[in-house]
Amino acid sequence: FIADEFYKEALEKDFTCLPAFYYFNLAKYLKSSSLSEIFVYFSHPYLLYWSYLEPLFIKDQRELEEFLYERIAEKREQASQRLKETEDRYHKIKVFLSDSEKKEYEKTLSQIRENIHKGGLGLIESGYSKALEIDLELQGYIYRIIKNLREDFEKIKSDHKNLSSFWRKYPYKYEDVIFGKELKIFSDLVQRIEVKLKRKDPSDVLSLLISEINSCKEKAETLKNLKEDLIKKWSFRVRLADFLRNFSLLEFIIASIYIIVPYLPIFRTFKNFFNTSSFLLISFLLLIICLIFSYFKKYDFE
Repeated sequence: FIADEFYKEALEKDFTCLPAFYYFNLAKYLKSSSLSEIFVYFSHPYLLYWSYLEPLFIKDQRELEEFLYERIAEKREQASQRLKETEDRYHKIKVFLSDSEKKEYEKTLSQIRENIHKGGLGLIESGYSKALEIDLELQGYIYRIIKNLREDFEKIKSDHKNLSSFWRKYPYKYEDVIFGKELKIFSDLVQRIEVKLKRKDPSDVLSLLISEINSCKEKAETLKNLKEDLIKKWSFRVRLADFLRNFSLLEFIIASIYIIVPYLPIFRTFKNFFNTSSFLLISFLLLIICLIFSYFKKYDFE
C-alpha cells in the first residue's frame, strides 16, 4: 500500500516518469490483477525490456512472452512501413540530389533497414524515429522545390496573361498564325501545370512538373521574341497609316487652297506666292512634319 501511494504520488508530480509508471502497474499485478489488464501499459520500449527481465512475471511467463513477441513484431511492422514511406519519398526526389547527398541518404537508409529487420526493440524504435526524421527532412526538401515551382509558375501565368492579351488585340492574326499556334501550346502547358499543382501531393509528378515548367519558360521566351517582331510590324503599319492619313488630309487642304484662291479678289496681292514652287515647298515641309509626328507619336501595342 505504501509503495502504491509512493508511485502514485511520483506520477502525479511527473507523469512521464517511466520507472514509477512501471512499478505502479507492477504493484497492481501483484494485487491479483491479471497480466492482460496491464498489457496495455507496456508499449514503451523500456517497459517492454523491464517486463522481460522482471522475475515477478515468472508465473505468467508464456503469456508474457507471446505478448512481447507480438509487440515486437508489431513495432517492426510499423517501423518497416515507416521506412518504406521514407524510401518511396527518397526515390521521388533523388534525381534532384547531388551524388554525395544520394550516397549519404542510401547509406543511412541501408543502416536503418538492417536495424529494423535484424535488431532488437531498441534498434527498431531507433530505426522508426530515424526514418521519420529523414522523411520529414525529405518532405521539407520537396516543399521547398514545390514552393519554388509555384513562384516560377506565377511568373509564367503573368507572361501568359500578357501574351494572350496582346494576341487578342493584334489585328493581323491571319498573317501571323505561328504566334497563335505557339500560344495555344503554351496555354495547354499552363493548364496542365495548374492541374498538377492543385493536387494534394504534387510530389508524385515532381519530375514532370519541373520538365513542363522549364518547357513553359522556353515557350514564353520564344513568344516574347515573336511578340517583339509583331510589335515592330504592327508599329510600322500603324505609323505608316497615320502618316498617309495626315499627309493626304493636309495635301488636300493645301491643294484646295491653291485651286480656290486664284478665283478670289485677293489673288492679285499674293499672285507671286501661289505658284508651283511654293506648292512643292509647302508639300515637302508638310511631308517632314507628318513623318516626325508619326515617328514620335506614342502608341500602345502591349
